[in-house]
Amino acid sequence: MSATIVVIGPERTLPTLRARFESGGRVHSFTDAEAIEALEHIFRHRPRIVAVEREFSGTSRGVALIGRVKDDPTLAECEVRVVAHDASPRPSGVRRPAAPDTGVVFHRVDLEPPVTIPADATHVGDTRLSSTLKRDGVSISTVEHLMSALAGLGIDNLHVDVAGPE
Repeated sequence: MSATIVVIGPERTLPTLRARFESGGRVHSFTDAEAIEALEHIFRHRPRIVAVEREFSGTSRGVALIGRVKDDPTLAECEVRVVAHDASPRPSGVRRPAAPDTGVVFHRVDLEPPVTIPADATHVGDTRLSSTLKRDGVSISTVEHLMSALAGLGIDNLHVDVAGPE
């Protein structure tokens, strides 16, 4: 695993994304039009972090790229982040591989100590207008979007660090 970081997004977002991640290591940036080149670079160099700009992550190429990275066992240590180019640098929604039979587990990392909430039926809270998971008075809302994407990609074991209630 290399100490490099790969950022991918629309060309107008790359200067901001590069600046955000430069303190974490050597940054390689690719435009959304260079998705294939980015994927080749990722498989060749096995970066520590792949940061995908939120706008690009919702496109078919973005979803495919994230799926390929997450599905490849040789990249299990690679952390994939979906980031907004105009947001604060504090990571939210960081996803990490989980061992088989772990399931999807959310971690509220903004709390001390962090609260872990497995995504299972025993932790379902309110389902009006969104799906909320609850445990010991702590909740995470709007999990249905990520859960749907994970189901579509066939990912059923994952740790998700969330810095907030949504």
